[in-house]
Amino acid sequence: MNALDFTPQLVLTYASGIESGPNARFGYNILTVRGDGTIDLEHRWYTRRRTYRGRVDASVIARLLESLRGAGFPKMPPSMIPPGSALRTIHVRNGELEAYALPVDWHTPMGWPGFKEVFRLLDSLVRQASCQEVTVTDDFEPGLVTDATKLGEETA
Repeated sequence: MNALDFTPQLVLTYASGIESGPNARFGYNILTVRGDGTIDLEHRWYTRRRTYRGRVDASVIARLLESLRGAGFPKMPPSMIPPGSALRTIHVRNGELEAYALPVDWHTPMGWPGFKEVFRLLDSLVRQASCQEVTVTDDFEPGLVTDATKLGEETA
């Protein structure tokens, strides 16, 4: 078995952005995609925290995993991270197996073969899971998420 196999135990986590600071224009997102099609999103921005839940079809998960394989995940080209950068990370857990990529600067992977598609797909899932409230990127592929619901909003 491989960490990128499509199983019910699959848990893919995509973290992106920056929670607070001078470059925190859109906040920090933690998207969790499970092998059963459930997706959860937590969006943090300074003292605000919003949570969402939705569903994706098995074909979306399969496509995401295939895109990661095609890009060479978990290997990523070496890159520099400028101070204060918003970051992107991907972590995959599948039963006892794990794979993760080191954080990369928000803009850097868009020029890497294969990773542009991966991040456009993940960013679309973030936007759709948030009921179009988290607008850090365009919705590159409408219609991926069904039953998107805002679960709550807190301010500390």
